[in-house]
Amino acid sequence: MSTDQVTVTKESLHEGFRRATSQIGLVLAASWLWAIFSFFTSTSAGTWFARSGSVMCLIGAAATFKLINDYNRALGAAVEHGITQSRRVELVFDPPKHFLSVQYFAYLTGIVGTLIWGYGDLLVHLFS
Repeated sequence: MSTDQVTVTKESLHEGFRRATSQIGLVLAASWLWAIFSFFTSTSAGTWFARSGSVMCLIGAAATFKLINDYNRALGAAVEHGITQSRRVELVFDPPKHFLSVQYFAYLTGIVGTLIWGYGDLLVHLFS
């Protein structure tokens, strides 16, 4: 075992991952803002609002895949830096709260985006 081995703790993993999830959360929030903006600026046909739903779907799906990939990569790096497999299992079943919040926000973005994509033109007609 080398003397320059990095000690990885649960807190250091969570802190490093919090930065990544914050960036993803900002992109998700931007997709919601785009949908709100397009709702208020949409013509009577409502096509831009419906199209913003497709953008929300895409961003929600991409964010979900990115979150899962980043979390698995961080756990893999932790194992390489000395965390035992049993500790890794413990971290898998106890993800950071910030990660869970952003993950659920990504799911919600995809679901709401699907509804807007499918029924956005009708919603514009309903509220105009």
